[in-house]
Amino acid sequence: MTAPAPARSLAILGSCVGRDSATALQERGWQVTRYVARQSIISTGNAVDVRAIDAGALESDFARRCFASDAAGDAEAQLAGLAATTDALLWDLTDERLGVIETSPGHWLTRSTEGLTASLRLGRDFYGPLSGRVIELGTDEHQGLFAAALPRLKAMLERVGLLERTILLQAPWAARTAQGRSTVRSWGISALGANWAMIDYYERARALGTHVLQVPDELVVADDAHRWGSAPFHYIGAFYDWVADGVEAFAARG
Repeated sequence: MTAPAPARSLAILGSCVGRDSATALQERGWQVTRYVARQSIISTGNAVDVRAIDAGALESDFARRCFASDAAGDAEAQLAGLAATTDALLWDLTDERLGVIETSPGHWLTRSTEGLTASLRLGRDFYGPLSGRVIELGTDEHQGLFAAALPRLKAMLERVGLLERTILLQAPWAARTAQGRSTVRSWGISALGANWAMIDYYERARALGTHVLQVPDELVVADDAHRWGSAPFHYIGAFYDWVADGVEAFAARG
């Protein structure tokens, strides 16, 4: 009897958009070999001293692991050794949306939803003990840092053997839900504002030369009943099915 073909494998560099797309692939038998989340490419590769912060204020083990990983800037260490068993690396830019915190010259920490949620719960800035400076998405400074980080990202992906297997997932935020409602803002950012700000980021990221999956506009619709709640980046099932089709087609090319 012929042995079954080995399961396809996917790694993720990004957050919910890539992870929810991976869920659609898992339903088709794929495996997720690694999920590097809440780590801007700006902070990747540089370590930050976060001992002054009480990471226990974060609500989940996932959030605490991501925080520690980002502070270590360890995306390369997490992806190293996966090339032999990973068919594709799905990269989305979700983690760029809240900007970064410059903790000292040349050192940055990703600003995350979990950190901001902790700030609300604590009644004070979760990141305050770092005395860092926030650099927000869309500013000239943030765009410059992102542009400077791209060659470092490319070199890192080459070192781990995943550059030619990397897929950039270009997914605008949804302005409308499946029920025809306007989507809610996320930490003060509207879909229109995010999409306008991200134009230059995607143009620069595409120049890296990776494969690109640009989701059709008709599928950029938010799901009112999404498992993680209503948000401009929580999409209808057809969105994730389209991405899964694209990843499978990319992997089939060998």
